[in-house]
Amino acid sequence: MNVSILFFYLYWTLTGCNPNNVMYIIYKSCIYNQQPTKKIIKNVIKGIESKQVEYFDLTKDNRISKKEKIDTTKDDLIILGAPVYGGFLYKEYRNYIKNIDFNNKAVAIVLLYGNAAIMFSKREIVSIVKKNNGNVVGYGEFIGEHSFSTKELPVAINR
Repeated sequence: MNVSILFFYLYWTLTGCNPNNVMYIIYKSCIYNQQPTKKIIKNVIKGIESKQVEYFDLTKDNRISKKEKIDTTKDDLIILGAPVYGGFLYKEYRNYIKNIDFNNKAVAIVLLYGNAAIMFSKREIVSIVKKNNGNVVGYGEFIGEHSFSTKELPVAINR
């Protein structure tokens, strides 16, 4: 069993949360058509049988620029997923999640990186979640396909 899935399952079991409740996934992928962040998150949550899973895709810049509000009051688990650029969160993503009130809900974090390192992004996102009333219950780092990979010049494809 995947370690992250085991962690989420233990959280659900130990806190008495019903896994048939609502999961809200807020993510940004670095590649529009490949969606590596979404692919990783879908694999992470396979072990959690939730009644309802809602995805909020911030990959399309217009969602970030419109400052669409996210209501987390009805959610039992919130998963934040983001690519890391040079050790930091994508600036617009970081600024967007700074405006979310997590309402003392459980928040799991999924970060993707290429061949570099997570560096400051973990501390950065955990700090934002805690400052905005979230309880970090899980964290995972995954290697994803590079944002500059193309059909003509494939770099680290399918990961």
